[in-house]
Amino acid sequence: MTRIGFYANTEGYGGSEVYLKSLIRGLKDKPYEIFLFCNQGFMVERILEQGQNITVVYFDKKPLNPHPAPATSAMDFKPSLKTIWWTLAPASVKLFFGFKRDSKRLSTIFKDYRLDILHANEVSPAPEAALCAAKAAGIQCVLGTFHALPKASEQFSWVYSLIKSLTFKNVDAAIFVSRASSEAWAKHTPIAKDKIHVVYNGIILDRYGPIPETEKQCYRDEFNIRPEDIVIGVAARLAKEKGHLDLVSAIGLIAPQLPNLRVLLMGEGDLTEPLKELIKSKNITGHFRFLGFRTDVDKINHILDLAVLPSTARESLPYALIEAMACSKPTVATRVGGVPEVVEEGITGLLVQAGNPKELAAAILAICQDNAKAKQMGERGRKKVEEYFTQERMLKETVDLYQKCLK
Repeated sequence: MTRIGFYANTEGYGGSEVYLKSLIRGLKDKPYEIFLFCNQGFMVERILEQGQNITVVYFDKKPLNPHPAPATSAMDFKPSLKTIWWTLAPASVKLFFGFKRDSKRLSTIFKDYRLDILHANEVSPAPEAALCAAKAAGIQCVLGTFHALPKASEQFSWVYSLIKSLTFKNVDAAIFVSRASSEAWAKHTPIAKDKIHVVYNGIILDRYGPIPETEKQCYRDEFNIRPEDIVIGVAARLAKEKGHLDLVSAIGLIAPQLPNLRVLLMGEGDLTEPLKELIKSKNITGHFRFLGFRTDVDKINHILDLAVLPSTARESLPYALIEAMACSKPTVATRVGGVPEVVEEGITGLLVQAGNPKELAAAILAICQDNAKAKQMGERGRKKVEEYFTQERMLKETVDLYQKCLK
């Protein structure tokens, strides 16, 4: 049986974790013995399916630290030359030595499990050390899935360039979840063309079929939604880059025209209190509902009239839009990253410029005031998901890469 290890080094829950969950659960009936290498803070319970036989390996009590401090003895009364050097060393030097240290440690861990495949899931902290460690451990097939677009701050850093160069030299296949992501990485990083593969995120379509009207009503009652209300949903982490502040400004512009507009914010994050303060300052508190983290977004989507994702940057291929479209909902999103590969302008939804609340408000208003157009967009969105964004397709293309790599 092929032994495959998945590597993740995050503590939050977003698109990359949804991807990993979909991949691991989808492989449960395949001839693989599965290992999950993660840190103690990783949300394992949200990833694994109950009863699925997987070995979880915690590679550290804490997430890997890219800036490790040198060990010193409690008996040292004077700082050693090593300590002084480390204190004065620039962050780039610390980053590189942290990378080398973590690569060595992870290589030792991987060797103990005799893996045939190591598949790393890229987010921040990034998986470069794990990918290089896998090759050093003699693992035959090393892959990485790169979800995010490269950060601008990393594109001009010599140490990041060096680490990325070493990483892509060691991987057998680099999976990107959108064409936009693959093009952005290829532009700034030396990746061999034959290593680049675009595999779109996929979902289990059966989960997004119609739900009973009684169940919809339960959700409307829970969120205090009246029959005459127009409901907008935003499923995203409450973080600055997701554009919630622009959304609040946009709702402030159209609230007088749509007094029955209700906005469901599905997610949690550091922006919660600043958002509430901004909403209060604009006197539109009654239009918003903060739902926190939800595991039933697939069902909540069915009571929406419109799904919105106002991200300001670095969206590679957002699950939130795919999931809403699978429920036959029209979408409004910003024209960033791989979003236009999901939302077709004027076909499945509307695209607007990032950071432009006026344009966002106009797009929301246009769909909310044209029920026929909204219904048509929703139906076309469902068809697009059926064609491009299914878990079945994602699994097939990924497993094909595994097999090709092992040969």
